[in-house]
Amino acid sequence: MKLFTGLSDVEIVAESFIAASEVYMDGIWKSGELQWSSMSRNHISPLSAVQGGVLAAHILDRRRYEALFQQAETLAGQALASLDAPDCVFHLEAFTEIGNVTQEDFERNFRFDEIQYASSPDAPVGPYGRVGQAIVSDPDAPKLQRTIEEIVRFNEAGGGCGPVRN
Repeated sequence: MKLFTGLSDVEIVAESFIAASEVYMDGIWKSGELQWSSMSRNHISPLSAVQGGVLAAHILDRRRYEALFQQAETLAGQALASLDAPDCVFHLEAFTEIGNVTQEDFERNFRFDEIQYASSPDAPVGPYGRVGQAIVSDPDAPKLQRTIEEIVRFNEAGGGCGPVRN
């Protein structure tokens, strides 16, 4: 380990707001190759947290989001290689493109007591912005809460398998 000198060619970083689902990857880059990585997603956007929400993140399962990991690792490798990055740890943020989630996508990933979901892109939006409804149940209340949170994340991420863009 070395003490960071504080020297940088960057004085200010300004970011534009992008209304998209964000993931971030932390990893180890050594000898011009990605050695290890982990990807996470916030429950809510940091902007929402600033407005009074609670910011929390969860680590994505590499087996469940295999395509997303491949795309993010490719992006990280391209970015770090183009920067001629030295051996380092890194933090990369990227946005996923939301795909059209179908009822079949939900049914493949979750068990529902009942589901009605208008899958077509031109489906009319119902009351309160709804395009469908689902009923889930579980006698274990904490497990039910986790399932509901997973369904929300799945829906917000457009199925979690859209391409990554920087």
